[in-house]
Amino acid sequence: MSQFIKLPSSIRMPPVIALSVILLVLVVSTSMAQATRDQEGKRSGSTRASKRLMKEYREVQETDSYKNGVFTVELVDDNIYKWHVKLYRLAENSAINRDLQKAKERGEKGHILLEILYGDNYPLSPPFVRVVYPNIYSSAMIGHGGIFCSQLLTEKGWSSSYTIEPLILQLSATLVEGVYHSIDFKEPNYTYEQAQRRFKFLEINERWSMPDTS
Repeated sequence: MSQFIKLPSSIRMPPVIALSVILLVLVVSTSMAQATRDQEGKRSGSTRASKRLMKEYREVQETDSYKNGVFTVELVDDNIYKWHVKLYRLAENSAINRDLQKAKERGEKGHILLEILYGDNYPLSPPFVRVVYPNIYSSAMIGHGGIFCSQLLTEKGWSSSYTIEPLILQLSATLVEGVYHSIDFKEPNYTYEQAQRRFKFLEINERWSMPDTS
């Protein structure tokens, strides 16, 4: 909606200047209206995402995988958009699972820590997921920064029907795919920003295939 400024009758403006003022008012008014619509759309997306995530957070704690100690989930600083998932058990006969169990016996952290970050547009857009700890070397599906090299987590491969438990279990399966050499239990030296940049680069430049869901 545009609004026009009424000038006192004693003020006379050349037609060109008057037209410029009117156009300026129209541009400002249009920009303000667009900003309002964008903000309303963001609030709508945020509300939808929050409701979906709160529902999933409650439901995942009732799953057999959670109750049996396959993984745990917790909110970071009570932020529904930022989750930490600890994987305690992977495929039983996998080398990475054996290394985890050995680490646990040595008194080290016998789990893999995933960070899952959701956006306002969830579940229409995928979350960003990375391995925070430990460093996993020479796994074809895990890239620098702990990123998952999987189309599943891209806009192209994502489906809004996915929920957290199947996603976690699929990522667990992804961890044991490809060539695996070792894991390093030292604290990683990469940041979230570095991991995200790497993921975006690979998403554009690499042909990632969907993980085998059979």
